[in-house]
Amino acid sequence: MTVNEIKIAALQIMFTNYAHDIRDENVDEIVDEEYTQYIVNMDACINRALGRFESANVLPLCCKEYTHYDGDVGDYNTRYDLSVISDFRAICRVIYERGRTYVPSCEYALEGDVLVLPTLPRDGKYRLLYHKRLKRIAIACPSSTVLDVSDDLAELIPYYIKAELLEEDEPSLATQARNIFEAMLAEREKPYASGQNSVKNIFGDAQ
Repeated sequence: MTVNEIKIAALQIMFTNYAHDIRDENVDEIVDEEYTQYIVNMDACINRALGRFESANVLPLCCKEYTHYDGDVGDYNTRYDLSVISDFRAICRVIYERGRTYVPSCEYALEGDVLVLPTLPRDGKYRLLYHKRLKRIAIACPSSTVLDVSDDLAELIPYYIKAELLEEDEPSLATQARNIFEAMLAEREKPYASGQNSVKNIFGDAQ
């Protein structure tokens, strides 16, 4: 969904008795002060809603694969720089695979932005499953900007906007909108297995 679609939807649920149909309006061209006083604050609300999506388990996991030749390879441990992954936010788990061996959640260490794992055999691989960081929109960005989330999640953002912008003037309506947002967000939660198992020796044979 575009920023324009999000903002128009937010205005529609905030104002039930507006004088004209705004479904096909461009928010960049609206001059009615009744609307513009809210539109000007919506970009920051959208970004905070994206942050809420990150903290909830509603985004698909991303995957980064490593082989023996990736990273800073040492005799016993290999270090992988996570800062080079542009959308990396947090580790969900690390999978180890080699032939028929499959460890769904292996032990790892973190040194700041560096992931430390036992050095892989030449025919082994790691798959890093991680939570992504959503791209924020710029303040006063073009209304045609497309959000970095699925439409299924983007359609919840108008309720988040309403909850924030009406918090002082209409607290009951704001609370209602917040409850709707959180309830629909909970329905979209994904059952991630984020716990780590302690796997001391995944390389029992010679490398």
